[in-house]
Amino acid sequence: MSKCRKCEAKTEKGQKICPLCFARIESNDKSDTEYPGYAGMYKAIKYFTVKKLFAFLSIAAGLIFLFLNFYLMKYAHNLWSLVFIAAILFCWGLYKSIKSKKLILAGRVLACYFLISAFLFVIDLYLVFHKWSVVYVIPFLTIALIVFITIITIVQKRSYKDYLGYLLATLFISIYPLFLCFLSLSKVVWPSIATLGYGLLTGIAFYIFMDKDFKVEMKKIFHY
Repeated sequence: MSKCRKCEAKTEKGQKICPLCFARIESNDKSDTEYPGYAGMYKAIKYFTVKKLFAFLSIAAGLIFLFLNFYLMKYAHNLWSLVFIAAILFCWGLYKSIKSKKLILAGRVLACYFLISAFLFVIDLYLVFHKWSVVYVIPFLTIALIVFITIITIVQKRSYKDYLGYLLATLFISIYPLFLCFLSLSKVVWPSIATLGYGLLTGIAFYIFMDKDFKVEMKKIFHY
């Protein structure tokens, strides 16, 4: 008799494909066909989870805040509900970034960086937009992230592709605060220039202190 490793269905001798889940099966000497019960096949499916509960509560809370905001608009002439909705989206984005298995550690930290930057910008915009988020918080948050990426590079041994990703991420985020200045979101330029300078120095250090294999692969990629 044959038995499927995937769904544990028992089939007749000589059958190579499981009729239940269509996976390849191994054969033995028995000849009766048996199938697992419905409950055993679908017991792993969970229709109610804590994640789904919080997703429902998040949507409900966002709609309630939005309704109260428009209903009480004659008393408070601003869209305060958008801050609460942004906070809910920020929490969900942060959770997804931290739990993501597709991203390496530096990628998850980079995603958290942009989420925090966007959330602080929304708060700043709501508070009459004094531009403290763009002028000071985002540049120094960028420097902190570059330091963190540097520590990861030193501590963890990875492939040249990961190191190249760290290098490009460092150069990209160091330009980001200055890019916000070019959009006229900030008139105080020195924190952004300091961030760019620190990012460039870190990128140069990346290239100088990396091993020969990394430099050879860089030459192959950029053809120099």
